[in-house]
Amino acid sequence: MKKELTITDVVLISLIAIIAISGEPFLALIVGILSLILITLITEDEKVDIPLNDNHKYSLFMKNKAEYLKSRQWSNKRQEVLNRDKYRCRSCGAYANLQIHHLSHYACIPNEPTSALVALCGTCHTKFHEKYGYPKTYNDYMKWDFSIDTVKNLK
Repeated sequence: MKKELTITDVVLISLIAIIAISGEPFLALIVGILSLILITLITEDEKVDIPLNDNHKYSLFMKNKAEYLKSRQWSNKRQEVLNRDKYRCRSCGAYANLQIHHLSHYACIPNEPTSALVALCGTCHTKFHEKYGYPKTYNDYMKWDFSIDTVKNLK
């Protein structure tokens, strides 16, 4: 059974956060008491869904994306795309300064298909973003969807 957050729950969570940030020893005791009260309000059997707003989703997504781009999984996928594209920019054919660009499927990270990725040189990658912009919100990333035709002839 799921329990919806009440105003009391939200107030307690907010007070705990504010007091925890203050760093005062006496207030640490209050944090402990408020935490115990909150734990009794939300039992182990009950799951609480706290809706995340777009800023929280964006921050979490960017953190996960940054970790993914440092992973062996990304390194292998990047290598696969470079091999497929024969180490050439898919727009101008350059061999230098190759970067992997996501055409779509940000929602699938880290399981995006290689068909959603393309090798671009730094210059063409910059030109793509000058022409089409950057995703600025979580929803922008989830809607990001371009075809391979958008990277052809960015000159």
